[in-house]
Amino acid sequence: FPSPAAASSPARSAAPPSRSDRCFASVTNLSLVHCACHAAATRADKVMKQPRAEWDGATLRNQNIRANNLLPILGPKTPAHMFAQHAERYWASIAQMGRYEGSRFRMIVYDTRVLLLRLASRRSFSLESGGGSALSNVQLLPFLIQMGYHSLGDPASSAGTPWKSASSALAAHT
Repeated sequence: FPSPAAASSPARSAAPPSRSDRCFASVTNLSLVHCACHAAATRADKVMKQPRAEWDGATLRNQNIRANNLLPILGPKTPAHMFAQHAERYWASIAQMGRYEGSRFRMIVYDTRVLLLRLASRRSFSLESGGGSALSNVQLLPFLIQMGYHSLGDPASSAGTPWKSASSALAAHT
């Protein structure tokens, strides 16, 4: 769903950034795909006469947009354990890009900040990924907030803390 991208590109004459200088920023064309449908398509790509890599298949299915990092969405009928499982897969795919420091919440806040700065400065959302409009990226914000809320921890284990009031306020809008 969001495509990992460098937050800023080095000048052509500058040396490429070291691994520690890189970060990720989410951009999207907001192609919503059920996880079972994505898994079935990936399996079908692998058994083709000429097998297709997951990224290549996803690019074709996503209107030629280079994105395939599935950000889970907690829907009203999604079991919490299923969302947590897919959230872990999301973070595992982020970790494959390289080492990151700080909490997951901090990363989501930074990602949201970069997204809002790009929107406010009217920078292109498609330079790194090949697609994604300002509107589709604004529509990503609630899901980043949802992932940030989830990354703070399990609200059930935090009885008697601000989780109760935050959870009640969010529940009224979901």
